[in-house]
Amino acid sequence: MDEQPSAPSGPADAAAAERRARLRQECERLLPVSLLVKPSFAPRQGLLRELSEEGVGLILDAPVEPGATLFLHLPGLRRGNSVTCQARVVYVSPLTDELWLVGCRLAAALSSVEVQKVLAERR
Repeated sequence: MDEQPSAPSGPADAAAAERRARLRQECERLLPVSLLVKPSFAPRQGLLRELSEEGVGLILDAPVEPGATLFLHLPGLRRGNSVTCQARVVYVSPLTDELWLVGCRLAAALSSVEVQKVLAERR
């Protein structure tokens, strides 16, 4: 049988969710984000799925190794431009054959106001 993986909901995902210090808020709609993956720093595009003061959930078209460092350009933190945030990949789970859910911990926490500004972004 060739079945498509569904959104992560297994024990590993439950354990990851329980380790979170802050509950992530899902975006009303997926927000495009630009990112760089260390050490190549090759530019990539992704979608912001969820956000908290201390972490992000991204949808990417290719997996990234857990432990990898990302530099994210988050929209909406300052009017008219984005802000770069450093994050470390904590887990990677397949959503489909071509999409991956990547959970990251931010190196520097955002304020609740900053989180709300990003979530309110309408691109």
